Amino acid sequence: MRTSPLTHAPAFSLADHKGHTRTLADFLSRGRLLLTFHRGTWCPNCRLQFGLLAENIASYKARGVQVVGVLAQDREAVRKYVEEVGLPFDILIDERRDVLRAYGVWHRLGLDAWNIARPAVCLINQDGTVAYSFIADQQKEFPTQAELLRAVG
Repeated sequence: MRTSPLTHAPAFSLADHKGHTRTLADFLSRGRLLLTFHRGTWCPNCRLQFGLLAENIASYKARGVQVVGVLAQDREAVRKYVEEVGLPFDILIDERRDVLRAYGVWHRLGLDAWNIARPAVCLINQDGTVAYSFIADQQKEFPTQAELLRAVG
């Protein structure tokens, strides 16, 4: 595990799983943002993390924090998964991997996958400063929900 050297969140504009364009500025106009990066809907560890985030969504909302996931995957596959599972937060699609690279979480080549995101989390304050970050070295690493809830206060 490592932390990001970012002190300020890079701006982005990505389509969500429904095809609507969403920007960092849009999210930050409504509060703090817990931006989570995942390998894909096909990844068992990612599916577990989606479920844990969903189970704790009320706690995040009570703390004024929005949860948004980022995947470098085909939008249609993500849309189907989100609708099937009923995730209570948005998933953004970064097919070109521009946001993954900007946030330092792009993983070019690994033993079991390539050109994907490392599991990662970035808590962004409304002024765009990065308050907390976590970048996994291995696909099974992810902060616990207790750690994330402590980070968001």
